[in-house]
Amino acid sequence: MKREEFEAQQSKVREAIFKYDPVELQKEHILAYTRANEKHMYNFKKEMHARMPTGTPEIPINIHQEIIRIEAIQCGDLIFNKFGIESRDVVPSMIKLGLLNDEEIREVIQGYHSMFEGFLRQKAFEADQNV
Repeated sequence: MKREEFEAQQSKVREAIFKYDPVELQKEHILAYTRANEKHMYNFKKEMHARMPTGTPEIPINIHQEIIRIEAIQCGDLIFNKFGIESRDVVPSMIKLGLLNDEEIREVIQGYHSMFEGFLRQKAFEADQNV
């Protein structure tokens, strides 16, 4: 009897926690989120690269993935505090507005990726100069 009551209460709590209706965002909000997210992750990658001195062994992949996951969560928190945009609202809004292949959003993402690639090329060039 007690077990059934406990499971019923647990079920209600679980439903309350995991039930979430995403807020519909406008394209401007999605762009603001994307810019802030990409900028934060670009700066994080640069910082991670700077912390790793040349010649040090690589971080094991599972630890590296965990560091990135934690940083992504912190980034979502910072963006929420700044813009009031919940990260779990972005993708459903993009799907609803048909923005998954939007050129403007793609340009923002590609811009930060190419900036980071340029940063890596510059660091490789500096390392070659120091040898």
